[in-house]
Amino acid sequence: MAPSPAPSSPLPALDRLRFASPADIPRVGIVAVSGFPYSPVFDWERSDHTKFPQDTLLSYCHEFSAFIKSPDHIVLVATDKFDPGEGKYTKAVIPPNNGWPTPRPEDEVVVGVACWKLPPGSNRKGFLQNDDAPYPELLKNPMRDMDRNHCDELDKLCEAAEKQYFQGLATMEMVVVHPAYWKRGHGRRLVRWGIDLAEIDGVCQGVIAAEMGKSLYLSLGYEELEDLQFDGFHLSVMLYQVKRTNKEEGAALLHAAKCLLTSTTAAVELTLTTMLSIAYERLYDEKKRIHKKGVMVPKRSVLCWIPLVLVGLVFAVPGRPGSLARSSISRIVHGLSYRIFIAAAGSLHSRRSLDLEPGTDS
Repeated sequence: MAPSPAPSSPLPALDRLRFASPADIPRVGIVAVSGFPYSPVFDWERSDHTKFPQDTLLSYCHEFSAFIKSPDHIVLVATDKFDPGEGKYTKAVIPPNNGWPTPRPEDEVVVGVACWKLPPGSNRKGFLQNDDAPYPELLKNPMRDMDRNHCDELDKLCEAAEKQYFQGLATMEMVVVHPAYWKRGHGRRLVRWGIDLAEIDGVCQGVIAAEMGKSLYLSLGYEELEDLQFDGFHLSVMLYQVKRTNKEEGAALLHAAKCLLTSTTAAVELTLTTMLSIAYERLYDEKKRIHKKGVMVPKRSVLCWIPLVLVGLVFAVPGRPGSLARSSISRIVHGLSYRIFIAAAGSLHSRRSLDLEPGTDS
């Protein structure tokens, strides 16, 4: 059974991909255990994998079971013809009693998996689960393979980065391909599907990538925002910026103007909307840019201030009541600061929050 998309919300073509089913969980666990050891994050978190490989497998099975059940997540799998010798291509230890019956040669099996978290307020939530089979009964995971302190440290680092850069955005949680099936385009096809979904929904997408996946994300249009150094390895905070049509940008700018000037006249609202639109166009085209939560703005650009000065003149024109002029100027000084202008001009996701701050060069 395929999940039903939300009304009036098309989905990208699956292109030999499909939505993960509960029946895939044992195999998805094997794929994850086989592929993730090539990331330094795996060794950092699972220092005792070789001693307790069954715990590693169980951990991934629990994780993907939760993702498949969650209305906030999308899980896709890529399939290929089974290679009976696939085990020799991974350095991981795969427990023999892993709950997955060995298929026949040339049977189609899951060889890659990817997971995305939908943005807050997405109309797709609850429409993309594939519950066409019962969920397997999984044992409680004792997590003996894991270094709890290392996991906590890494979680804090990533959560801080996500809070700083990805609020209101979609995120790619993970993607992994079994090493026996590398260099066949499975990983690229999975990541590409998520990018196509981001374009359809008009919501930028973030990912925190290990070095191995960074080149793939860069080749597909992601840009690096920050390099996170962490005890012998590093992770890349990356963003895919959706391409918007003039109509979509205009609607977003109008929404931002209304949020900022709910008590003003239509003429002033129109003036600010026009100024923001012009400024945003100039900012977007600048070569030197900084990135912050899906907003692209050039650092130290004088164009950031031009519309604010002009709006101030509009508010302070003779003939307007003094109290209104004073309150409006106060709003400009205290409300339409640099960071609020960034949020207004870059409201690509119709976000209501205006608490963004200027970032730094990546």
